Amino acid sequence: MTIHHYIASKKELPLGKFGSKYTLKTIKGLETKHAKHEDLPIKFYETEEDAIGIYISRLTPGYEDIKSKFKNPFVYEVIGTLHVTGEGIRALFNYIDQNLSDGEEIEIYSCSDGEEKSEKENSLDAIINFRKLTFGKYIPLDKKNYIKQISEMFCLEDKQYIVVGKGV
Repeated sequence: MTIHHYIASKKELPLGKFGSKYTLKTIKGLETKHAKHEDLPIKFYETEEDAIGIYISRLTPGYEDIKSKFKNPFVYEVIGTLHVTGEGIRALFNYIDQNLSDGEEIEIYSCSDGEEKSEKENSLDAIINFRKLTFGKYIPLDKKNYIKQISEMFCLEDKQYIVVGKGV
């Protein structure tokens, strides 16, 4: 079963790949059937976690029904390892933090493929406030490590709706 993840904002957001950490290195002495590529640059990841990131794209045609789940007008698909805690969640929340201004909210919604019109699971709703440093009503977040803290305790679930804000 494929679970799709979406985010929505009141303003346009940057598209592309975010969160992975790599360096460009050249390959000396690598030969192929066609040519020798001594100075071919490749992305080099120090660890497996460094390769994990997210990809933000416009909605795939045929998935416009998902817009009804959001208050905000600009809706995007997020591709990444977001169904488990870890680096994918960290990349998503770093992206949100970097693109969220004071007083704004970014919404997140996840659902199984073909379930875009289904009702969300209200018991999974959550509010994360980056200004007050709270996760829901009762979980305080650490001022210096709140993104890391979220990535270690949280993942996205089917039919889950989340609001991330920098509100008062």
